[in-house]
Amino acid sequence: MNDLLKRSGTFEVSRDLIYKNPEGVLKALEGVLIVNLNDNFIHRSIIYSGFSIHFDIVEDGMMCPEYKPLITATEEDISIKWIRQGTYNENDIRVMLAEIKSAIRDNNIK
Repeated sequence: MNDLLKRSGTFEVSRDLIYKNPEGVLKALEGVLIVNLNDNFIHRSIIYSGFSIHFDIVEDGMMCPEYKPLITATEEDISIKWIRQGTYNENDIRVMLAEIKSAIRDNNIK
């Protein structure tokens, strides 16, 4: 994959999950080139930064998106689904625009 270094992102994993399901966390880290990690003492978690085939391409000058690895473990298998945080669907945007229009109308702002 030639564009790996354009697929940057951050994600957070709780210490509880690391201790309860180390195999799941290890599987989540497959395919991720970790370049930095920070210990978040307040939330008892580790914040990872890196590059992954699971992340979207980030244009130059843009901030790295945050992802959430959803780890599902059964007795037979562990699966990972990466969810990009802060992404909105069309309905979310329509609701936000309606709220903005209403606020503008209520405050007579033009």
